Amino acid sequence: MIVNVVSLLVAPFILLFLAFEGYSILNDNVLAEDRTIKEMTTIEEKIIEYELNYGRYPNSLDVLISIRPIREGWKRDYWNEEYLYSANDSEFVLISQGRDRKHYTDDDIKRVVKISN
Repeated sequence: MIVNVVSLLVAPFILLFLAFEGYSILNDNVLAEDRTIKEMTTIEEKIIEYELNYGRYPNSLDVLISIRPIREGWKRDYWNEEYLYSANDSEFVLISQGRDRKHYTDDDIKRVVKISN
């Protein structure tokens, strides 16, 4: 009888805890995505500024870090995964792996900017 009463008293707290943890994980992913998008927008702006100043896109994000328009920590998204960056004469691509931490999946966050002549 005492076990049943304790179970009835403890069960709602366990369910509440599990619900809160699930909400917390979901909320963390939403915040990480929002922050990653904002950071990628700033990186994109800095890449475009670099192209306007030097006539070409930087070869890597390290180039931007070395001249300080972006911080060292910006090589990684808010899931702590490195951005994938590539550039050629006509475009650059910046990709975050997104919450699943895998490239080339549906949740990737991708920026593609092409030079318009």
